[in-house]
Amino acid sequence: MPRILVLLPLVLPFLAACAPKSDSGADSNPPEPQGPTGLVVALSPAVPTVGAPLDCIVTTEAVSSDGSAVTYTYAWTQNGTASTVTDPEIPAANLVHGDVWDVTVTPTDDLGAGDVATAEATVADTAPVLDAISITPTSGYATTTFSAILGSSFDADGDAISFAYNWSADGIVIGTNPDLTGGFTRDQVIALAVVPNDGSLNGAIVDSQNTVTVTDSPPTITGVTVSPDPLYTDSVATCVPEGWTDADDDPEGYRYAWTVNGDDAGTDATLDGSLFARGDDVGCTATPFDGEQVGLPITATEVTVANSAPVLSGATLTIATPTRADSEGITLSAATDADGDYILYNYEWYVNDVDEGRSSTLSSSKFVRGDVIYADVTPWDGRDYGDPVRTDSATVANSPPSAPGISITPASPAPGDILVCSVETPSTDLDGDAITYTFGWTVNGEAYSRAKARDTDSTVSSADVGPLQVWVCSCTADDGTDSVSVSESVTVSGG
Repeated sequence: MPRILVLLPLVLPFLAACAPKSDSGADSNPPEPQGPTGLVVALSPAVPTVGAPLDCIVTTEAVSSDGSAVTYTYAWTQNGTASTVTDPEIPAANLVHGDVWDVTVTPTDDLGAGDVATAEATVADTAPVLDAISITPTSGYATTTFSAILGSSFDADGDAISFAYNWSADGIVIGTNPDLTGGFTRDQVIALAVVPNDGSLNGAIVDSQNTVTVTDSPPTITGVTVSPDPLYTDSVATCVPEGWTDADDDPEGYRYAWTVNGDDAGTDATLDGSLFARGDDVGCTATPFDGEQVGLPITATEVTVANSAPVLSGATLTIATPTRADSEGITLSAATDADGDYILYNYEWYVNDVDEGRSSTLSSSKFVRGDVIYADVTPWDGRDYGDPVRTDSATVANSPPSAPGISITPASPAPGDILVCSVETPSTDLDGDAITYTFGWTVNGEAYSRAKARDTDSTVSSADVGPLQVWVCSCTADDGTDSVSVSESVTVSGG
């Protein structure tokens, strides 16, 4: 009994503390056991992207009230739908751009489940990646079209990728298309930067692996001809390029190469006719050259050397004032043939502009007094006719009458004889003009005027005829335009 009395003071207070509280407001039941508390979790990365896992990280551990070990269970939802994943990590393969992931973590110890912790993250867009770019061609001119060559590109979200192009010349942006065409100047440095884009995000800027320095542009031409065409042996052939273009505006220049029948013949812009002959094929090639660059050569169509027609320098009528007594001819000036051919001539005579013959002379039967005569002479080398040459013109003049035949009778007169001067052979006139005769006498050199004249004779009285006189009779035939005179003489005997 004494032992029991000793213990009561100690037990009674404990029993009183554990007894249920009365309705007066004091706790009548002890608290229920509680699981872990204070758990805080977060998702890492906070902004997840496709291609990397999503982890649930315990940032503040749950605390067990009884000191027992704490474990965690994970419940994930994807866009509000429960996921089968129960690990603290969502594999990268499960992440899709735009999905919303929620995680609920429950801590548990020996006392049971504690307060849950939650976290949420939305899968963000992943920027596209372009691994490399380059410029082609790797050299170029003022008119070259450069193109971008893209390497591999990738977008983890599977988004379609577009590209922004920034072409620059000496650091200044000059184009934004995949290709860059012309308009450059020599020595400019062409560079390219490309930015990939998936519709939402730009990827990293990628600079081209190479730059291109614009070099001197070779000049161009559109054609070449040989001039003149036709070409003759007395010509100087000229190689004529056409359509010069130089993107750098360099001065025009050429290199030439001539051929004759396929053989090299010269390198000048011209080729002298002494270097080719009739029938040869003459060609030339012109290569544009701007002082630095040569362009593409162009060869002209060959020209076959044609026959050179002969050339007559002049022609004149042989008789400047022809009459019916003449056959008109032609005096030719010098004639040449560049091919050395023998030259013949064609004649065309014209009388009063009417064609009257083809011979080298014109018969007097073809014209009359007052007609106008001229001729055309055309040289011919057996192949081609040269240009005709016209002579001067001539007007047919009057034809004078022919000289009459006269005689004095008696031929040996004595003093006191009658002297008669007679027309024995009448004059003729090619123009058909009527002829009249006039007579005149002298005696011993002195004019005698007492003769009796008729149409065709003249008489000296016997009374005037003395010894040793010298009598001269002159007779003039006249056609009205021109005249001709003849004379005869006799000497009177001494008696």
